[in-house]
Amino acid sequence: MQGKRKRGKLPTAGLIVLLSASLGVLANWRAPGIGRYTRDWLVRQRGPLAAPSDIAIVAIDEKSIAEFGRFPWPRQVLAKTIDMLSASDPKVLAVDVLFPDATNREADETLARSIGRAGNVVLAAQLIDSPVRGGPAAWLLPMPALAKAAAGIGHVNVQVESEGVARQLAVQVSDDAGETLRAIPVEAVRVGDRAPVQSVSFTGPALIVGGRAIPLDTNPPVVLVGQAGGRATRRLETGGMTIDYIGPAAAFDPVTYSVADVLGGTVPAASFRGKYVLIGATAASQGDRVASPFVHQTDSQADQHGALMPGVEVLANALNTILRARFYSETGDVSAFLWAALIAAITLAALERAQGKPEIARQTGALLVVGFGVAIARGQLAAGREYRGTLTSQRSSSRAARRDRAA
Repeated sequence: MQGKRKRGKLPTAGLIVLLSASLGVLANWRAPGIGRYTRDWLVRQRGPLAAPSDIAIVAIDEKSIAEFGRFPWPRQVLAKTIDMLSASDPKVLAVDVLFPDATNREADETLARSIGRAGNVVLAAQLIDSPVRGGPAAWLLPMPALAKAAAGIGHVNVQVESEGVARQLAVQVSDDAGETLRAIPVEAVRVGDRAPVQSVSFTGPALIVGGRAIPLDTNPPVVLVGQAGGRATRRLETGGMTIDYIGPAAAFDPVTYSVADVLGGTVPAASFRGKYVLIGATAASQGDRVASPFVHQTDSQADQHGALMPGVEVLANALNTILRARFYSETGDVSAFLWAALIAAITLAALERAQGKPEIARQTGALLVVGFGVAIARGQLAAGREYRGTLTSQRSSSRAARRDRAA
């Protein structure tokens, strides 16, 4: 009789498992924020990582503004900064500063010569909306003399979601005229790896840059660009790269140096030799700040400071994500359904085993055990993906080193 009751429960249990898995996938479709918030929580649980040894930030900070005056400075200041950094033999110099307009001829020519002599400078561009409603979006590009001297130009547009958190970076963006630029971290990696422009290509789910593959979230809608006679001339290939933040704002402080200290000669040349160097603003007065997944992290005194992150640190985190290959892989619908079904089945089995007095306490304990088990398993899977990503990064670094030796 007991065996018949158990067999009679199987169809009901199967229906519950199928219904639970289907509702789980539906919830993921209709409320994608749940997955994003869960990933943010996992990142905070992982905790901050050590600042990378191959990235440095040269900051336009309060100390520099106090010494050189309100920003923007005369272009000779940044020209001298580039000259001094270039003498330290960095792998690449990525400048998160816009130079769309001419100032005076001498200053512009001085900066152009410094950029040209360095030979590895990547300049910034920004896509802005038209001031006229419904007008075309257009690039704020470096002025022609500077663009010609640069080794590359990359955009600094960071994708901010509805609650203000910057989780992704579009690897490629186009204006309404069809002019397309890659993100400045991607372009910095290309220049640093000495990869030609022709080595950059899309495979659909990934962007290939030399010997590196950057997995993409390719869910954005299709974008048609390059209007000609009222018709789009081509389709924009793009996607979002999820940024793996090493920590909250100021996590890069151990490798951040003030422009004032660099020009003052107090920073050793070894601080930049062979490194990816970003020049950008960290001063609060510059206002270029966004939220990261760490923005609500509680400190040891149980305070949530909500510190926002300077744009140059967001770019540094994106650059580190590419260099370390610390990419997050999205779970497909089929995998999500199967995992949801497995968790539902385990939950039903645990509740069945928890029958008996005191029933509520036993079943509550069973649910807690299943919940903790799922959380631990998900954390281990995430750690495994990061470990595999590190191995991939090491292989890519080895290939890059072989190319450098051959060159």
